[in-house]
Amino acid sequence: MIIKKIILHTFTFGILFCAFTNSVKAKQHIIEVDNLIPTKTLKISYIKKPQYCIAVGSVNATEHCFLSARIPAHIVKINITDGQVVKKNQVLAELDNRIYLARLNQAKKIVDATKAMLVQANQTKKRIEKLYNSEVATQKSLEQSQANQLRLKADYERALFGLDEAKTYLSYTKIISPYDGVIKKCFVEVGENINPAQKLFAIYNPSQMQAEVKVGESLISNIKIGDVLTATIAKQTYNVTVNEISPIVNQFSRSFLIKALLPKNIKSILPGVYCSVNILCGKNNTILVPLNCVKSTGQLSTVLVKNNQGIWQRKSVRVGQKTNKQIEILSGLKEGDIIGVDNYANK
Repeated sequence: MIIKKIILHTFTFGILFCAFTNSVKAKQHIIEVDNLIPTKTLKISYIKKPQYCIAVGSVNATEHCFLSARIPAHIVKINITDGQVVKKNQVLAELDNRIYLARLNQAKKIVDATKAMLVQANQTKKRIEKLYNSEVATQKSLEQSQANQLRLKADYERALFGLDEAKTYLSYTKIISPYDGVIKKCFVEVGENINPAQKLFAIYNPSQMQAEVKVGESLISNIKIGDVLTATIAKQTYNVTVNEISPIVNQFSRSFLIKALLPKNIKSILPGVYCSVNILCGKNNTILVPLNCVKSTGQLSTVLVKNNQGIWQRKSVRVGQKTNKQIEILSGLKEGDIIGVDNYANK
C-alpha cells in the first residue's frame, strides 16, 4: 500500500511539473504586459526577399597579354622593370640587330642596282621604238627591248619587296608595347638568347578591370549579359556589369565562367586579387518592419504585439539584417500579427 502511494504521488508530481514547464515555455517569448496603446500599428505580411549565393574568383584586366619575339635573337637591352607604367609603342627591349641591319643594307643595294638597270632598259626601249617607227630597227630588236624592260621591271619590284621585308625583320628587333599599360612580369634578362613565341613580358591595361568568377550550372540561368551584380574586392563593394558568359561548362567543377566589368580607372585594384560576386539564387518569405518597431536592450530585442485578447505585449524576436529604415525579423512574428510602431530609441 505504501509503495502504491509513493508511485501515485510521484506520478502526480510529474504531471504538475510537466504542466508548469509547458506553461513556462509557452510564456518565455512574452517579456511583459504593456499598458501602452500605440497610436500607430502595422499588420505583418510576408515579402519576397532575394537570396544570394556567392561566386568567387579573381580580378583581371580586359586587355592583357604576353609579349614575345618574332625572330630568334640575342637580348642586348631591357628598358623596363616589373610594375612600370608604359605607353603605347614604347620600346621595352632591344635585340641584336646586326644580321638584320646587314640584310637591310644589302636589300637597298639590290634596289639601287635594279632601278638603274630598269632606267637604262626604259631608255633603250624608247630608242628602239623610235627606230622601229622610222623603219630602221627590226621587229625582233623591238621585242627584245620590250622583254628586257619587263624582266627588269619585275626584278625591281622583287627588290622593293625584299627591301620591305628587310625593314620588317629589322623592326622585329625592338619589342614594343601594344597599348598603354603596366608591365606585370619580365621573364628574361639581358644576354639571353630567345626564340620566337617565347614569353618575354606580361602586360595589362589597368584602365578597365573585370571580375572573373565561376558560377554553378544550377545558377547560370539566373544571369544574362548586361546584369548588374554586386562584387566585393578588398573589403570594398562595387557594381559590376556582366559582359561575357562562357557557353561551355567546366567538366570538373560543373561551373561556368562569367566576366563582369568593374567601373573604369580604379587604380587601387590589381590583377589577380580575390573577389566575390553575389548571384541571385532564389527568393524567400521574410518579414521587414520599421526600425522603430524594435526595442533592443543589450542582446535582447522585443516588439510590441497585440494578442488575441486585444492586449498589447512585448514579445522577444530574433532580428537579422538592417537597412537605414527597416530591420528583418527572423523569428518571433508571423503573418497577420499586429505590432505597434513607436520610437523606442527616444524613450
